Amino acid sequence: MRRLTVKLFGDSIIGRVIQDPSTGRYRRMDPLEDFQDQDLQLSFVNCGKFGSTICKGRKLIERQLEGDPDCQVILAGFGGNDCNFNWPEIGQNPSLAHEPSTPLDVFYQNFLQVIKRIKEAGIKLILANLPPIDAEKFFDTWIAPDRAKDKILGWLGDKQAIYRWHEMYSIKVETLARETDTPLLDIRSPFLGNLAFQSLIGPDGMHPTEKGHGLILEAARDFIRLEAARSLESGLVV
Repeated sequence: MRRLTVKLFGDSIIGRVIQDPSTGRYRRMDPLEDFQDQDLQLSFVNCGKFGSTICKGRKLIERQLEGDPDCQVILAGFGGNDCNFNWPEIGQNPSLAHEPSTPLDVFYQNFLQVIKRIKEAGIKLILANLPPIDAEKFFDTWIAPDRAKDKILGWLGDKQAIYRWHEMYSIKVETLARETDTPLLDIRSPFLGNLAFQSLIGPDGMHPTEKGHGLILEAARDFIRLEAARSLESGLVV
């Protein structure tokens, strides 16, 4: 039986954080259990951090690689915090240009260096795109309470601009996967293709519910199992 340890690096979505709809508080779900089928055992080590961006994640991954990373596979998922804005600042000065936490070109360059570094270390890398956000819920949670919400909405143009901007970062991850010939775990499509989408995204419009995290976990297990099988067929070692 093949045994693979998979380390997960990313933000609170990779970290399996959910928002309690009754209290509004955030909590991390139970640790992932080992997964085993006939010929493969997967062990997950969750290194996801609440609020993490690609720049913060790059530093964490570098520290891990300086020692013994103790894993055969790294799954990296960033972008959800990188694309966010300082909404109160926009409300105060809506006529000015405003940058997100990590501008898209900076996001791309830093993620590219992360990819190169992990591959140089001889570790199998999988990138994950972003689950979609619910722009209406996001606006109601993060922007509507601000007294300048109308000014912020004027700066955005429309609420769905939040979704489109977030989507650009997911597309950029997909571009990086193609350009660097890195396997891409598509966790976005299972959400978009689900008619019960509203039940998959929590009250804040960002964090998946337990049901949503279940979709992500199922997709990750199936994808890693497939990648392991492909490596065996080609004679490569994962």
